[in-house]
This record gives sequence, C-alpha cells and structure tokens, in this order.
Amino acid sequence: MMFLSSSFCILLASALIARAVVYPNFPAADILRSGSTCHIAWAGDTASTTAWKDMTIELMTGDNFNMVHLTTVATGRDGTVDGTFDWICPEVIPNSAIYFYQFRSPHTPDYAWTTRFTIASSTGETTPPTNSTQPNGAPIPWGTGALKDPSTAVPPPVFPTTTTTPTPTTPVPTATSTPTNVAPGVVPGCTSFFTETNLLCYEIAQKFGITVENFEAWNGGADVCNALQPGLAYCVAARPTNVAPGVIAGCTAFFTETNLLCYEIAAQFNITVGQFESWNGGSSVCGVLQTGLAYCVAGPTATTPTPTAPPVSTPTNVASGVVPGCTKFYTETDQLCYQIAETYNITVDQFESWNGAGVCNVLQAGTAYCVAGP
Repeated sequence: MMFLSSSFCILLASALIARAVVYPNFPAADILRSGSTCHIAWAGDTASTTAWKDMTIELMTGDNFNMVHLTTVATGRDGTVDGTFDWICPEVIPNSAIYFYQFRSPHTPDYAWTTRFTIASSTGETTPPTNSTQPNGAPIPWGTGALKDPSTAVPPPVFPTTTTTPTPTTPVPTATSTPTNVAPGVVPGCTSFFTETNLLCYEIAQKFGITVENFEAWNGGADVCNALQPGLAYCVAARPTNVAPGVIAGCTAFFTETNLLCYEIAAQFNITVGQFESWNGGSSVCGVLQTGLAYCVAGPTATTPTPTAPPVSTPTNVASGVVPGCTKFYTETDQLCYQIAETYNITVDQFESWNGAGVCNVLQAGTAYCVAGP
C-alpha cells in the first residue's frame, strides 16, 4: 500500500489512499459487468471516530490529473469501521479498465481511491484502454469513459470548504428549485441548476459528471457554449424521457430499472422503500416495476404544502436531545434504532438527527423519542 496526499493522487495496481485513513480493498484490477451486482469493500479508519463518519463513494474515470465524476454510488456510509456496499454496475462506454471509485467525507480534506477496474458489457465483452500512459508519461493505461445513459447520473455531493465535527443531519437533495435567473433555452423539467461563474462548457460538464452534449441539449443547443453568461442559471440535470408513469413532479434523481426489487433499489440509493413508493405512484409500484423505465430515487427539495394539522402536544416523558418542533413521538419499549426506523418508515440517520447524536446507544424504556421531525 502506498500513501499520497490528496493534492497528488496516483492510481496504481493497488488501492492508493490519501493520508492513510480509509482503505478501499475491493475492487482491485477486477472485471465487473454492467447490469450485475458490483461489490465495494473497505477497511475503516482507525485513527478517528468522526472524520469518515459520513463517507461518499463516487464512480470516476479519466487520468490521474483530470478525474471525471460519473455518478454518486453511495452517501452516508460509515467509513470509521470496516464495511461493504453492493450496487448494480451501470452501462458504460467504453467497456475498458478505466474506472475507479473515489471515497471522500465532508469532515476531512483527504481522499481515497481504488485502483482502476474494468466495467465490461453485460455479456462480458471488453475493449483495451484508449491511452497507454498518463499525461505525465507514467506507464499507466487509462481513458475517459461515460455512462451510456447520462440521465441516470447522480451529481456529486457539495461539501463545505471547512472541516467540522459531524453531527447527524437529514439528507438534503442535490437539486434546487427553479431559480429566477434561468438562462434562455433551458428545457422544461430541469431538475438541477448551476449559476455560471466564467466556467467553460467542458468544465461545467466535468463538475457535474455529465457530457458536453447533455449540457447543450438541456440549454438550447450547440450554440450555448459560445454564449454562456455569468450570473445566469443553466441546467445540469433534466428529467429523462423514459420516466415511469406515476413519478412525482420535482424528482431530483432517477434510476433506470434493471430487474432490481424495491428493497434493493432503496438500499442502493440509501432511501427507504416507503420513500421510493411515495415518489413513484404509491405502494403498488413495487409489484409492477418495468425494466428500462426511469424511477425516482430522490424527492423534491421542498414538500407540497399540506393542510395545517392540530398542534402536537409534547409528552412529559420526552428524552433529552429531542429537537424542538417534533411532530410525532414514540415511547421506547426496548426496541433498537433500526426497528424503530422500520416501524415509522424513516431512516436511522433521521431518527438520530431528531433525537441527538449517539442516541442509539442510550435508548431508555419509557422515554419518548421523536419519529417525525419539524
């Protein structure tokens, strides 16, 4: 194993880790297949209990000095302990040994990477990498790939510029509501915007893990790249054309079905089955999933207003650490956090964010905890 700072990253035939914290140990130089379950494994950070608590895993491509984000694979993973994550490898172009995973966290400036691996076609076909050496002359075969369906890409998370001690938070969707400064030519149904700051088209495309062709199609055509205006908002993610019936308006991320079951999709995108059903037409959707259709895996940034409900009375036995404005309480009866989360169709992270960090280790029978936030 070789260790390098995140400002000088080299991907070799073994996983390289910035400042030796999280250790990715699978895949190595493996051949994976599009449409099949792809396994990711890592050894946890033993030096800190907080730095890698909310780890993100991203699928990347490109050379060592111009890495390109393709899609966010997982968020909110605990990198302080040994762990694994399984997902369905996407269809990519080309099917070469030019892909790798990037690991990062909002609580540390360090990065970690796997070595490059191959994503073959669904039937196992591969093609050689397009380049034999890195731009600096190092003998490492590489190339720049892309998702076959860019509309399925999940943008990279935006982390703060300073490192802070993590506290439990409710996941925030990456897309924004429609801004008032939208550029002319932006397509209807755009789900995420970027306000131009003198970047070029290819720089915007790299930043959001899309292609220049995607950006042009969503923003008025090929001429847009010659007429970008600072201060105007351009589209960097749009609703795909193969959206399944029943998908809600305002969905901010999509997944094209590849014979997965609802619980597998939910696990892959770190959501609950209940959320998936609510964004895709209700509880019946899990029985009628259709291969090739795009389903919603991240809801709108703002919820539809609902009629005002009567005020929720706060019980007298409420636990310390419960957030103000809780709208529903549960009195503990010796259940574990994951059991409470399943009962109330929430995530463990949500439960912790409403009841205080570390609450899952100190649950007290007879005490009331929050199961629906403000």
